[in-house]
Amino acid sequence: MANFLFKKLKQKYATNLKYDSDSAGVSAIEGIPPTRETIVCMAKRGIDIKAYRSKPVSMDIIYKSSHILTMTHYQLQFLKRQFPKETHKMYLFQSYCNNLKSIPNQEIEDPYGKSMFFYELICERIEQVTNRLIIKLRKES
Repeated sequence: MANFLFKKLKQKYATNLKYDSDSAGVSAIEGIPPTRETIVCMAKRGIDIKAYRSKPVSMDIIYKSSHILTMTHYQLQFLKRQFPKETHKMYLFQSYCNNLKSIPNQEIEDPYGKSMFFYELICERIEQVTNRLIIKLRKES
């Protein structure tokens, strides 16, 4: 969701921003389509993600990225262990966007397997944080 929300918000508010986004999971299986709930959440925001397919994180993605933002501490620690030379560009998504070091409740929980209501809450939270990310990146550019 964050990847597609970033692309939409960048197109809407910061077309000259020199950053792009991608999405990969630390335990993702290649080629899995989005859940029905994710498709609905994104469609409500005018984003069609039906053609998207999951992919696992790779060395290529890590090395090409200027920023690696994770939703959870587990994902962050996993990537830091797997790619120790790239830790300087790894951050917890919400903490990074809010200019916070590390405080409780800065993780964004994976809604997989939860209710549609929970998906909506998570999507709304990601959208708010992604807005802050666009603002932060605009200031840094």
